[in-house]
Amino acid sequence: MKRNLFITLFIYLAGITTVNATSGTGDDTNKGKKGKPNIVIFYTDDLGYGDLSVNGGLTPTPNIDKIFTTGLTFNNYNTHCVCSPSRAGMLTGKHYVKTNSGPKTGGELSTDEKTFPETLQDNGFVTGAFGKWHNGSPTSYGENEKKNSKRYQLGAGVNAHGFDRFVGYYGGGGNYFTRYSNVYGQVSWYHDKTNKPNEKGYTTDLITKYALEFIEKNKEERFLAYIPHEAMHNPLQAKYKDIQRVPEAVKQGTEILSEEEYKKYFKGNKAWMKMSEEQKQIVRSAMLLSLDDAVGEVLEYLKKENLLDNTIVMFTSDNGATPEGNNLPFKGHKHTIYEGGIHVPMAMMWKNGGLNKGNKYEGDFNFLDIYPTLTSMVGAKRDETIAIDGRDLSKSILSNTENAATVQQWVWTGEGAVKEGNWKLIYNPQEIQLYDLSKDLKEENNLASQYPEKVEAMKKLHIDFLRANTINPSYLPTDHLPSATAEAKPDGEVLEFFIEQTAAVKSGKDIMRFAFAEGYDKMKYTIEPGDVVEYDIMVAEDGMNEGFFYSPTSTWKVLFAKSGYDQYGRYQKKGPGVKAGKGKWEHRVIGIGEATPQKLSYNMMSFQSRKPGTYHFYIDNLIARKADGTVITLWSSGKDTIKRYKEKPFMKNRKENIFKTVQVQSVELGSIQ
Repeated sequence: MKRNLFITLFIYLAGITTVNATSGTGDDTNKGKKGKPNIVIFYTDDLGYGDLSVNGGLTPTPNIDKIFTTGLTFNNYNTHCVCSPSRAGMLTGKHYVKTNSGPKTGGELSTDEKTFPETLQDNGFVTGAFGKWHNGSPTSYGENEKKNSKRYQLGAGVNAHGFDRFVGYYGGGGNYFTRYSNVYGQVSWYHDKTNKPNEKGYTTDLITKYALEFIEKNKEERFLAYIPHEAMHNPLQAKYKDIQRVPEAVKQGTEILSEEEYKKYFKGNKAWMKMSEEQKQIVRSAMLLSLDDAVGEVLEYLKKENLLDNTIVMFTSDNGATPEGNNLPFKGHKHTIYEGGIHVPMAMMWKNGGLNKGNKYEGDFNFLDIYPTLTSMVGAKRDETIAIDGRDLSKSILSNTENAATVQQWVWTGEGAVKEGNWKLIYNPQEIQLYDLSKDLKEENNLASQYPEKVEAMKKLHIDFLRANTINPSYLPTDHLPSATAEAKPDGEVLEFFIEQTAAVKSGKDIMRFAFAEGYDKMKYTIEPGDVVEYDIMVAEDGMNEGFFYSPTSTWKVLFAKSGYDQYGRYQKKGPGVKAGKGKWEHRVIGIGEATPQKLSYNMMSFQSRKPGTYHFYIDNLIARKADGTVITLWSSGKDTIKRYKEKPFMKNRKENIFKTVQVQSVELGSIQ
């Protein structure tokens, strides 16, 4: 690992020196109409900066490396830390919070959003997408579709977003040999709007097969071939012939298993997790070899057909690698907003445009800039009346002159980040982090205490961004909202909690949680950036005024596990009591916007006091409020209570030696006053 770190750091730092590029037009060798350029985009999945051999990775990737060594490498390219938001941002040029596409995965990209491929269609391009689509659902599920099932919600489909041809799958994490998806409980493999569950082959190979068929069919036209590969996303599954090619530098003495043994690990979508860490590295290396072969096939075809010189070839990743991958020299990984999650490989090759000299581009460039920049490079006209966040950096890129840096913003679980030039602030109320990336690529030296004025200035940039775009994440207090000053108004039935705790909760394993009410109507609502939850609460005179907290959940994950600040700035996980004391009603408001575009599954109470005692409190008027004023009732009377709250999966971790009595019931407000 130390050797790998040294190689990666050396190559990265060696690339800091800029060699000036000269923009050129080159010879017109393209067969397409009037010799104007085509576009091929390789948009890989969970590929880390240090995975590529050009960046010091131990698996040879000569075909991918060629795009970097003969094209233009972007040393300061940023994306989001997970899949769906980065793809939505690339396709629309808009920050994901503005299209309800992030910061989490899933959701349905609205067909009202004008996309990059739609703009190219308007300008005479034939467009195709081959691989992963994680910005919505298909229009049908074929013969396996279950009517009215919440699992099988229908969407607009890929073609509706500007693609003339689509072959690929929806969601993420499908089996590479069968395309079986745990998300949908069936095979997801579509030719346009038709699911083809019986097609055989390895996903990386099939994606390449249909991408090449599309290019062959449309080589006399101007085309966009968008190739969002599944690799390197888990499950870790590879062809045996590729496993046999894995270099010793990766194996480091570990013997490869038999083909039959690997097949056991490649069943379903989770068996791979039982492999040893050494075998995971071997299989992941084999997947990367296959990906590199796939890129090489497309490049070789373009060259053979005299299309390569006048095709803009772009290669990048949607986010950083998972911990199984290599994000060196950066700290962090996918699902973090450290550089390892957001700073990924990026290169562009276009001989006739002058991007064939192996130069380095030092200006900042991000996923939102791809749409306007490539549109300009190919001479396509974009509807300028539609405001986007991305910048047209074509002139700077083609002349290799550094552009003025922009302010970049991230919203994530329990924290946000903002970049301004080389300065990066990670805003988490539990710990403010400030880094000078020009001197500290690995984000090891927190300068927050040394530059308090810089911290305040960048914090203001981030909060201003959130407020301007009506984003209410749980990591910021909600005191700016009108409802933050509203008085509690309990009425009719209220929900009573009575729990006797006879021993201290000593660790997270002892915390008792249970879901007492359902979440959003799952067929109608998803969480949006401006969403908040609100409720009224009162602690009885015989109850502890601390040690418990409410949180909504998304797929059973407690949203306030890492954050959750009410209008008074109190951290919910610490179990704050009613501010005015026992016997007084209080209204609370907490943001949940960073869970966009997921579902609000359930509403849960957690009990975690460090000392024995009795919890006795009441809640009422639990709602979710959207930015447009829509109110979703979550609990208002006994009819909303989950009657089976003591049963699995609603009850989590009740240890009877700690929690003796658990009673939840609706009572009339008048009976407790």
